[in-house]
Amino acid sequence: MKRIKLILITFLILVGITFQEKVSAQVEQKGSIVISPTYNGVPVVGGDLLVYQVANWSEKDNRFAFTKEFSSTALSLEHLISPELDQSDIQVLVNNSHHVKPYQYIDSIPQKGVVLENLSQGIYLFVQKESAQGYEKMNPFVISIPNNGSLSVEAKEKMSPISSSASPSKIVSSKDDVPREKVKVLPFTGQVWWPVYLSLVCGIICLVLSMIGKKE
Repeated sequence: MKRIKLILITFLILVGITFQEKVSAQVEQKGSIVISPTYNGVPVVGGDLLVYQVANWSEKDNRFAFTKEFSSTALSLEHLISPELDQSDIQVLVNNSHHVKPYQYIDSIPQKGVVLENLSQGIYLFVQKESAQGYEKMNPFVISIPNNGSLSVEAKEKMSPISSSASPSKIVSSKDDVPREKVKVLPFTGQVWWPVYLSLVCGIICLVLSMIGKKE
């Protein structure tokens, strides 16, 4: 009988320890996020990325709770993880992040993208301040962990190249700007011929008048 009691006590202790380890492991579960900026399926390298933790998971309340830095946000947490979340809502978070220290800062996005590991369960805001060369800045976005029950989230951000209309336009010369062949003109020597003709006419007139005077 004593042996049976000892076995039962030992079994209950082992079950209790195992259950406690499972609960502890569930509470301490971490997640990961991979951000891959691409254009036409090709990775876009460069540009920074600021990561802010907007909310964390409250095991006590079994729900998300705003972090201290974002506690004054005029949005509901339920709305942040709903499909109805739009860019104007995210901009509210961006405005609140101006004086908040980033949870993590990536100064230049590498070829493999941004890999964030060992993340606490929560809601994260991603903001780009400096875009990759030749591309528009990616719009700010929000990712929650877990996401649809998964602790590992992969997000492919489609980048947009800077519009060609924004680049300096090429100056095209008009027809009037095309150099024309100069017309060759003889150099001016300063010689004027009309006084010669005038003198000749005056001389003839004087000669005629003198001849008339002699006849008279």
